[in-house]
Amino acid sequence: MSQLNCFYNKAINVIYFPLIGLNASIVGYKLLSTKPQKEETIPASEVSGCIEYRRYYSKNDGTAIIVSTIDDLLAIMSKQSSNVIICLPYNLRSLPQQLLPYMESFKKLILWFGNDEVSWYTAKHFAKKLNEKRCYLIRPTDSQPRPKLAAEMNYNFNNIIKNAQPLWHKSIITFQDLKEEILINLQNSDKVEGVKWKRYTHLNRILKGHRRGEFTILTGPTGCGKQLL
Repeated sequence: MSQLNCFYNKAINVIYFPLIGLNASIVGYKLLSTKPQKEETIPASEVSGCIEYRRYYSKNDGTAIIVSTIDDLLAIMSKQSSNVIICLPYNLRSLPQQLLPYMESFKKLILWFGNDEVSWYTAKHFAKKLNEKRCYLIRPTDSQPRPKLAAEMNYNFNNIIKNAQPLWHKSIITFQDLKEEILINLQNSDKVEGVKWKRYTHLNRILKGHRRGEFTILTGPTGCGKQLL
């Protein structure tokens, strides 16, 4: 706990965890109330820092585990399963744009949230903001619950972390990957047209000719004249 530079206010039973931003500056606090247990963040929005744990005398391998709650952070710390652990300032509610520059130094980010539908959806949403190509996800299953539950069940943290799967796959192409190429094609449609059919001028207007790599299927109901083509 001392590595997190937190302090305890006995009068109100609250532990203050500093949120660290760029240049190791404190930009806010995440509060953990003990009775009843709840988390609160100051400021309430758009903070540019997070709780960061770095294990003493460990090598910087460019990898960090991202969790949403202080309980999960402490659970991974207790197992000494990661050199760097990051706890998000607003749990799963939001990932401030101001926090993204702080994350730029990491080559690999492992997102370890809960195994409910909200956590699964949020992980994929956050990964898009963090750059999917460097994001890995600990799949939400009963054998891989959130860190606090995994610690209570005495699961092997190292095995769970090793099973983290990449969110981005090189064989899957999205519109985001192709949008620049599509825009260029639309702006220069006359230059990307294919070989024109001499017989089917109407198809030329629709398909802009026959381009290499394309496979066109013409279909229709019985009796529409497919064989005449």
